[in-house]
Amino acid sequence: MTTRTHTELLAAVEGICNAGGTTSQMLATIARMLTDPATPEQYEDILYAVTRTAAHHFAYEKDTGPTHYADDATYDDLTPEGQMVVIRRVISDFGVRLQPATTPTALARKTTDGKTVCANTGH
Repeated sequence: MTTRTHTELLAAVEGICNAGGTTSQMLATIARMLTDPATPEQYEDILYAVTRTAAHHFAYEKDTGPTHYADDATYDDLTPEGQMVVIRRVISDFGVRLQPATTPTALARKTTDGKTVCANTGH
């Protein structure tokens, strides 16, 4: 499986959304982006995992969200707001959060005598 950041996945999904794409198309894109090149079986497995995760979040949104949905509603019936709630939750589950760069301050620590030293080396 290919590692993607939340930012990469969200940018791709927003492009599909802006082009009028459906929730199903967004989920398929997330799965494709997570799939290693030339591995159709892996794509099917990841698509299954992504859509199962989306189904969980969709059911929660149907039950607790501000919009009333019909019992037979599908992903593609979500309001734009509900759609992004589900998609962002899927991205959170499958994407990798970027870690902030370590700053020199974060690498420094105080010794018991008040001197500042490198946290990695102790010098």
